[in-house]
Amino acid sequence: MTTVAIVGGGVVGTMHAWMARRRGVDVVQLDRDAEPRQASVRNFGLVWVSGRARGAELALALRSRELWEAIGAEVPGVGFRPNGSLTVALHPAELAVMEEMVAQADAAARGMKLLDPVEVGAVNPAVRGEIEGALFCERDAVLEPRLALPAIRAHLHARGGYRFLPNRNVLGIDGTEVVDHT
Repeated sequence: MTTVAIVGGGVVGTMHAWMARRRGVDVVQLDRDAEPRQASVRNFGLVWVSGRARGAELALALRSRELWEAIGAEVPGVGFRPNGSLTVALHPAELAVMEEMVAQADAAARGMKLLDPVEVGAVNPAVRGEIEGALFCERDAVLEPRLALPAIRAHLHARGGYRFLPNRNVLGIDGTEVVDHT
């Protein structure tokens, strides 16, 4: 059986571990911390489709959204919420930009809709005051970073073929072995 060592226990490293296990590869994942403390838990946890550039970047964002939704269904503790996003227009010029966005060829793939003020209130009653409307992107989602990593690791561990080694400072690679401070 092939075993791969993954250095880093953040979102990127953990997703590499997830995908490797999906392919039947045993995984040893090392991280300098016992629990998430760095950028992976300080970000907003946005699975952001609406603001991505056309082409390859949008395709990757849509694929990422698809993967996170599947993981969220399999590992409920991940905290995946497909709630979309709402960008409110306070001025006619902002609304005009949003109208251009929904007229683009990839608007449907992004799940973009232009909402009038009444529709905005139905989507989010907390929006108050005079507004022109809003851009709703139903494909945007939220992930709870503090919940996702431990939930995914526990899920992988329970199914076997995965070990997480915390508190390991990786010093380098010696041939085919990862060398840490221990």
